[in-house]
Amino acid sequence: MLSPAVCEVSRQYLLEWPLTSLSAFAAYAIWRAEGYENKRWAYVAGLAVGLAALAKQTF
Repeated sequence: MLSPAVCEVSRQYLLEWPLTSLSAFAAYAIWRAEGYENKRWAYVAGLAVGLAALAKQTF
């Protein structure tokens, strides 16, 4: 906890958390889509994948 690296990273906004949570939610939505038979969850999965792609920071 007293490492300089921990102190530095604790003050930055990291985009990996939204990306990870949206990717996990997309995987859950794909599972709920039941082989894309359930159109509602398939659309939700597509939206979650799109938002995850937008959350990815490029350098």
